[in-house]
Amino acid sequence: MNEKNTVPSKTFKKADLLLIGVLLLVALSAFGIRSYVYHSPAARVEITVDGELYASLDLHQNFEGDIPSADGGNNHLIIHDGTVHISDANCPNQDCVRQGSISQNGEQLVCLPHKVSVQILGD
Repeated sequence: MNEKNTVPSKTFKKADLLLIGVLLLVALSAFGIRSYVYHSPAARVEITVDGELYASLDLHQNFEGDIPSADGGNNHLIIHDGTVHISDANCPNQDCVRQGSISQNGEQLVCLPHKVSVQILGD
């Protein structure tokens, strides 16, 4: 058999350019939406337990306290100098403690076993 080796064309077709354009548009839109949503400065911390609002605290006022959960769990929350972190919890995996500190609008800490969520919100 005598097969010819063909070299693929290195030029872009119309569909390729259209796909690249659409992908760029989606990426820029996502960046713009993210910038708009997180534009407002971080101002408060909302804590929910099992989907219900537990507390709303000022991010710029130092606080240290425990967040009890319905199942007897406990998360120790610290707000200090505009940052928030869970320093201790009696959940088995300690993921909420290892998440570290948050300080920006839209960031959150979550403890799934205790159904606790801590989110920073803007004005």
